[in-house]
Amino acid sequence: MSLASGPRPSRRFPYFSLIFAACALPFVWRVSKNVAVALRFEDALIVLRYARNLAEGQGFVFNAGERVLGVTTPLHTLLSAVYVMAGGDQAAAVQNVVGVIFLVLQAWLAALILNRYYPTLLGGLAAVLILTNLNFNYLYFGMETHLFAFLVLLSCYLYKRRRDVSTGVVLGLAFLTRYDAALLALLIGLALLIERRKLPVHLTAAFFIVVTPWLVFSYLYFGGVLPQALGAKKDYYPALAYVRYVFDYYRQYFAALTGVFIPSVGIQTAVAWLFAPFCLAGVFGMVVKARDSFVLIAFAALQVLTYAALGPDPGFRWHYYLLNPVLTMLFLAGLYETGALASRLIPGPRRAGVSRAVPAVVLGIALVLAILNLHRRLDYVHRLGPHATQMFEIADWLNERYGEETSLLQPSIGILGYATRLRLIDHAGLVTPGLYYYDGASHTPMMEVLRRFEPDLALVPEGSDQVLRQHGYRRIQAFHDPTSFLLYERPARGES
Repeated sequence: MSLASGPRPSRRFPYFSLIFAACALPFVWRVSKNVAVALRFEDALIVLRYARNLAEGQGFVFNAGERVLGVTTPLHTLLSAVYVMAGGDQAAAVQNVVGVIFLVLQAWLAALILNRYYPTLLGGLAAVLILTNLNFNYLYFGMETHLFAFLVLLSCYLYKRRRDVSTGVVLGLAFLTRYDAALLALLIGLALLIERRKLPVHLTAAFFIVVTPWLVFSYLYFGGVLPQALGAKKDYYPALAYVRYVFDYYRQYFAALTGVFIPSVGIQTAVAWLFAPFCLAGVFGMVVKARDSFVLIAFAALQVLTYAALGPDPGFRWHYYLLNPVLTMLFLAGLYETGALASRLIPGPRRAGVSRAVPAVVLGIALVLAILNLHRRLDYVHRLGPHATQMFEIADWLNERYGEETSLLQPSIGILGYATRLRLIDHAGLVTPGLYYYDGASHTPMMEVLRRFEPDLALVPEGSDQVLRQHGYRRIQAFHDPTSFLLYERPARGES
């Protein structure tokens, strides 16, 4: 059995893609109109501030004149600069709409991968479930999340078809979207080395042709290639606690997924505990059908383990979002394999008819229910939450009174960074080197922050202002609803 074993693509794929495209167009339209136009997500706006400065000729910077690599996604930032030039004040909406498109493409690729080994209805069901906002994936439209997942799935799809140069190019783009893809490139390279007994020269060359210009630029421009945010996010969580959190989250996710089809609480609870065996059955089924499927599965698992070792807050679920399409594929494949195994227990004369008819009927019903559920969810209209609304109101207040030369120490560099042009000092350390809101024991003391940076303004939650008062800062404004924030101003030189 060769590494590339498994059925060849059939003529049904073009027809499936045409049907999927026809159904996806109204999805893109409705989600863009109801969600993407109004969505303003904190982390996406950090990228957009870099993009705006880049588009306006100030360089790849968050604060003018400060060369700090505070984003983890160079390609998405460059694309966002295009969105700024194209959309102007509506750049955030353009950024979100592109995210909707990449979610659709991600779902399409997941279906194509499944359709190589399973009935077309199963691939269609996987696509619909990926498009359903059961794990809040719509929040990530403005981020690199869906672009990254699309590029990972496309890399694996091209690898299965042994398109070395195309695979290398897409892997390079995935790496520029998130450095995590270096691990996927290594896995694919090792798999091809084992298969062919020689280095995959064309794939390797294509990969490095894509990524080398950025690495050289980053080293010369920023003084290194690793994002500042990498150090600022580590050591929040112990590794085992991180893995347990992710596991428990997906137990709940698949229980909620089951609730789309079966309202029984008992069944949903059972699925919450059985989802792992079903996924393992899917791993077995897909790898037996084509051993090269193991690359995508291994990458998704190793990505989680890598993040667990780094220890960021697992509540930021976009770190391991790739598990959503991968586990959806594995879960459905596992259910299908379990049903196929059960059909073998039926007496011989009736087995053939059952094995053909029952899966088609069950999958057809499940697909219809999933489409109806998705259709209902598309009526949801996104509106800014209370926190985001408050941050934009604070930004308006600041814009009326202060210019770009003013420095501000504050807790929300995404919204306040994009909605103002003030020089921001980030206590969390994402764009301000040497600051860590949490380093495994305690945050960088406020006293040290004030001494090193002497911010003109400081916006802090109520109750966190004692050090500011001790250093002569005077309170000039209080903002309430839903959170009480206090704005302090540094005294002029010579004032006590």
